[in-house]
Amino acid sequence: MVKKSYSDILSDRRWQEKKTKILTRDNFTCQHPRCRQSVYTPLHVHHFFYESFETAPWEYDDTCLITLCEYCHYQEKTRPTIELRLFNTFRLKGFLKSDLLALSVKLETEPNFVRELLKISKEFQKNG
Repeated sequence: MVKKSYSDILSDRRWQEKKTKILTRDNFTCQHPRCRQSVYTPLHVHHFFYESFETAPWEYDDTCLITLCEYCHYQEKTRPTIELRLFNTFRLKGFLKSDLLALSVKLETEPNFVRELLKISKEFQKNG
């Protein structure tokens, strides 16, 4: 069995349909709350997290996907690991997408806030 490349996987009809559904849901607009990019910037559908290598991109729930412009998508992909872990922990604990986006903005601008969230995250993990 030949293993498909990620680019082959993203060419799959099922991903293209899921991607179109998410872009339509998000009104073909970058959903990052502080985006300042032009409407002509290419759009991407971003996964908040990846469960495993066996899960196909189109198998994720719609709430795990968001439309981002090329610039914001690059920023998300290069976000420090600690922020991604926090982001995923809170998502798994039931925070809404809008809560998580607001949280991501806070994390980028207030370093002391990160320390407080780490404390809360540890409590969630103990009690969860």
